[in-house]
Amino acid sequence: MADDGARAGSEVGANDFIELFVSVLRGLKFIHSRGLVHLDLKPDNVLIKAPVVPKGSDEVRGAALRPCPKLIDFGLAKKEKDFGGKSIMGTTYYIAPETILGARVDRRTDLYSLGVVMYQLTTGQLPFRGRSNLEVFKGHLERSPEPPDQHADFIPPPLSAIILRMMEKKPDDRFQSAIDVIDAINGTLVTPLSWRRKKASWGIWTPLGRWPGSESQ
Repeated sequence: MADDGARAGSEVGANDFIELFVSVLRGLKFIHSRGLVHLDLKPDNVLIKAPVVPKGSDEVRGAALRPCPKLIDFGLAKKEKDFGGKSIMGTTYYIAPETILGARVDRRTDLYSLGVVMYQLTTGQLPFRGRSNLEVFKGHLERSPEPPDQHADFIPPPLSAIILRMMEKKPDDRFQSAIDVIDAINGTLVTPLSWRRKKASWGIWTPLGRWPGSESQ
């Protein structure tokens, strides 16, 4: 299966990336609160509406404007704690180990896939590649990815560690919920993330892998 060609996060910078990351996590928190697991998180299944700030507007200049995420394509979604089934469902490059093994899936399964997406978005490359689906699956099951901060200077080591923890092989070793990831991100910042609400229009929905980052700049 084709990877979804996410753009390297260095094009938007650390602050933009963190705000985007947390916005997507909040969307994930919402669907998990409804008892669902998406099971096919990848760049093309996360749409972002970036704010479009009027040029020369002093009112919004410099404001932290929150990206607006939308998770799409729930065709593979399951109720939390269902078994994955005999067939492997999802997109090869983003699939969690327990899905490959046909074990129970829950919100931590989505956190793994989102960790892979964020790894790709920050580094510009996938953590596991291969000449066949089997080789990629082996990477998910057995190999440890290189830390994102070794490939992207703009990512601080604590944020790199958060992404890697989302991608732990065993669900119990990952964060247990999207809000736990958000709390961990805020714990690495001098000032916890908040967005000031300013007047701005919103652009078109764009797949995460093609998100232009700072249209408001």
